[in-house]
Amino acid sequence: MQQTAQTKQSESLSSTQMAELAEARTRTKKICRAANTATFNTWSVGIFAAPSLVMGIFDLPTFLIGAGLAIVAFNESRGAKMFRRIDLRAPTLLGFNQIGLGAILVVYGIYGIVSTMIGPSYYDEQIMKMPQLAPTLEPLGELYQLISILVYGSIIVISIVFQGLTAWYYFSRTKILRAYVEQTPSWILDVHKGMPLF
Repeated sequence: MQQTAQTKQSESLSSTQMAELAEARTRTKKICRAANTATFNTWSVGIFAAPSLVMGIFDLPTFLIGAGLAIVAFNESRGAKMFRRIDLRAPTLLGFNQIGLGAILVVYGIYGIVSTMIGPSYYDEQIMKMPQLAPTLEPLGELYQLISILVYGSIIVISIVFQGLTAWYYFSRTKILRAYVEQTPSWILDVHKGMPLF
């Protein structure tokens, strides 16, 4: 339906306007790429948010993480639509959204490390039930603790780097988006508001 509307609109444009439109579409490539990135992030974060919310019914920390991820996914979807409508607020929204996602993952990693270090593990519980198995289970418990700390620590480091770079990427689109607005005829910008061109 959108394609039909665009076709009818194209038929009513002058040759000058058609040239302006074609040139504008060429300059939207980087903006379109940012919108597609936000759309991908919407689905990838949403995939983790859904099961976290379901499992969180029985565990408050898991529910809170799921709720946070759901908010991030929602904002990524909003930001993608804003990019497609050439809304200058899109880079700021998505940049801070990635910082928020990074904060959620860092808190999750810290919570996991603390829980692993101070909470009883499965092996500790088995040793309490069967002390005679201590010589066998204690090394396994220590190995489990080490691996858990490494995994949660990796989540913290990776999230800081990846979400930090993604936030920088979104923020850097501000200059590109503003340049597009300044260099594009106002009638094309008006069309963007009602019907995205890409």
